[in-house]
Amino acid sequence: MDRADAAAAAARDRYTDVASRLRVRRLDFADPTEAATLPERSVDLVTMRLVPAFLPDKAAVAELVRRLHAPGGVWPVTTPLTGRLPEERRSIGLTPEDVATVTGRWNRGHWYDLEPGGLRCFVLRD
Repeated sequence: MDRADAAAAAARDRYTDVASRLRVRRLDFADPTEAATLPERSVDLVTMRLVPAFLPDKAAVAELVRRLHAPGGVWPVTTPLTGRLPEERRSIGLTPEDVATVTGRWNRGHWYDLEPGGLRCFVLRD
């Protein structure tokens, strides 16, 4: 799933060899009416890279992802952290409070620093 039609189309084009096992669709996680069309526990993997800082309601999106995840599903979230960014770029990162909001209700999780002083990846499982 991706908010951009072009990204969903690119995924379909790239993975034609597994098309029978792969469902690709456009979805805006910030739009609750779109997200309501998906059945609970129907998604194995949701990835978000450089997205969470721009979501207006991070708690609602985190809860939606939890609702959609099938047993054993995983949610990798890659984001910069505000404390690692210069003042003028802090709007693109997550605050400690944002991190708690996004990760707080997941049963298991790990984090990995992808580059020193840069991106962090949270890998969340429910």
